[in-house]
Formats: sequence, structure tokens, C-alpha cells
Amino acid sequence: MTTQISYEPCHLPCPDMRHHSLTQEDKDRGLVWIKKVRAELESKRVQNETERERRNRRWRMKLREKSLRLPDRVVRRNQNETALY
Repeated sequence: MTTQISYEPCHLPCPDMRHHSLTQEDKDRGLVWIKKVRAELESKRVQNETERERRNRRWRMKLREKSLRLPDRVVRRNQNETALY
């Protein structure tokens, strides 16, 4: 005897949820508020930041920007090299 089990996709949201009815204006307004909150948190963090933390943050920011400027490169392996994955 076999029993058929059906699963509802829990990773998909219900179409009657509130965020599905947002207009583009509502979404834009939400993005503006997110930017404001981020700016407030940034100013609070900068006020409470020590000199060492500030240097570390700047160094990490420069490193991130540098890594984003790297050209796309293709890694070529020799025939004798094997992947250890």
C-alpha cells in the first residue's frame, strides 16, 4: 500500500501576504528609509569608534574596493595538477 504525500512549498510566500501588494512607490519609500537608518547607524558607529577600529575599517574598505577592481581571470591548471576537491 502506497500513500501519496503532498508537500506545500514552504519556501514560497503566500500571495495574500502584505508585501505582495506593495506598489513601486511603497518599495521606493522603504528603500529611502533603509538608507536613512543605515546613515544613522553609521554615524553612531563612527562616534563610538576607536582609532584602531577606524584604521581597521578603512583598511578593510580599501581591500574590498581593490578586490572589486580586479579583472576577471581564468585560472589555468597544468596537466600534472589535480584538484583536491
